Amino acid sequence: MHQTVDKSFDKRYSRLQKGLKALERASKGCLLALLTRMAARRGASQPEWSAPTLRVLFLRHDRIGDMILTTGVIHAIARSHPNIELDVLASPANAAVLEKDPLVHQVVRVDVRCPAQYWGLLKHLRRTRYDIVVDCMVFSQSLTTMLLMLATGASHRVGVVKHGKPNVYSMFAPLGGANAHHVEHLAQLAVPFGVAPQDAQQLDIVLTEQERSEAVARWDAGDRQRVLINISVGKPFRQWADANFVEVARHLKARLPDAQVLVLHGPAERQRAQRVAEAAGVARADTPGVRQALAMVATADFVFTPDTSILHAASAFRIPTVTLLTRDHLVRWGLYKTAGEMVASRGNTLDIVPLEKALEAIDRMVPVLSSSRRHLPSPGIPSPGEEVPYLEPEQSPALAASC
Repeated sequence: MHQTVDKSFDKRYSRLQKGLKALERASKGCLLALLTRMAARRGASQPEWSAPTLRVLFLRHDRIGDMILTTGVIHAIARSHPNIELDVLASPANAAVLEKDPLVHQVVRVDVRCPAQYWGLLKHLRRTRYDIVVDCMVFSQSLTTMLLMLATGASHRVGVVKHGKPNVYSMFAPLGGANAHHVEHLAQLAVPFGVAPQDAQQLDIVLTEQERSEAVARWDAGDRQRVLINISVGKPFRQWADANFVEVARHLKARLPDAQVLVLHGPAERQRAQRVAEAAGVARADTPGVRQALAMVATADFVFTPDTSILHAASAFRIPTVTLLTRDHLVRWGLYKTAGEMVASRGNTLDIVPLEKALEAIDRMVPVLSSSRRHLPSPGIPSPGEEVPYLEPEQSPALAASC
C-alpha cells in the first residue's frame, strides 16, 4: 500500500514539474516577444562608423571554454575599426581568460545569478553609454542576455539570426553552416562589423612573459618534452575513472621515457590528483587560478584531457592533444585547427570510453610528439606525487559588487 501511494505521488509530482516547466517556457516566450516589439522601436539601422569612439560591449557571461572559443571574434571586432573601444561582460569563472588582453578595454565581471550585483551593473551600463552590444548566444535564446542588451541602452544590438524565435537585435549576423565548429558560428558575429567570418576564427589567449616563465618553472623539465594530463572536469558526464588516468600516465611514460609528465587538476581536487600522480609515478601541477592552468597548457608539448575548457585552451595554443568527447560534441566542440585525436563515447557520458581506445589514440600521436622538443634549463626533477611549486596569482579586479 505504501509503495502504491509513493508511486502515485511521484507521478503527480512529475506532471506538476512538467506543467511548471511548460508555463515557464511560455512565460519566457511571451516576454521575449514583448521585448522584441519594444526593441523594434528603439533600434537604429547602422552605427556612425566614423564617430570619434564607438563603445562596444560583448556579452559572454558563462563558462571558461566558451570564452576561449570566443577570443577570435572578440579580437576581430576590436580590430575592425580603429575607433572601437571594446568591453566584455564576463562571469567570475571566465573573466580571467581576458585579464591581460590588450585588445579588450575593460572586463566587466559580474555574476548574473546574483541579484545583489544588478544595481551596480545597471549603473555601469548606463554610465558607459555603449553604442553597440553583442549577444554571444549563437544557437539558443537567453532571456537574461536579451534583458542585458536592452539594459545597456545601446542603439545597436548585434546577434545571430535564429529563425522563428523572437529577438531584440537591430543588426543581424548570418547563421553558420550546419556542420561548422562553434568557433565558426561565433565568427559570424563579426560580419556586421565588416569582417569576413574566416578572419574571426583565430583563437588567441594572451599570456604575459612572466606567466609563461612561471609555468616553465613549474614544469622543471629542462630539455625534456612536457606532457600534461588533465583530470578535472566541470560536469559529471565528463568524468573518467582515476584508474584510467593512471594507466594513461604510465603509458605515456613508457612511450616517451624522457618526458616530464604532470597531472593537472582544479584547486578542489588536490587529494584526488595526488592519488593519481603517486599511483602513476609522476608529479602534479597545482594551479590555483585559471591563468596558471592556461599557462601550463601553453607551455606543454602534449595534452590529454576529457572534454573541457583545457581542450579549447589546447586549440588556442595549438598544442597536440588527445581528448575524450561524447559523439554529439565532436563537430561543434572538438579540437579546432590543432593536431590531435578525438576519442568519441558511444553514449552520453565519458565513463564508458574504453581505456584501450585512448591508448591507441596516444600511440597514433607519438610520431608527432617525437618531433617536438624544448631546450630550457632545469634545476631539478620533482619526485612522484610531488607538488610543483607556484607563485601566488594576481587577482582580477572585480568590476561589479560581490554576491
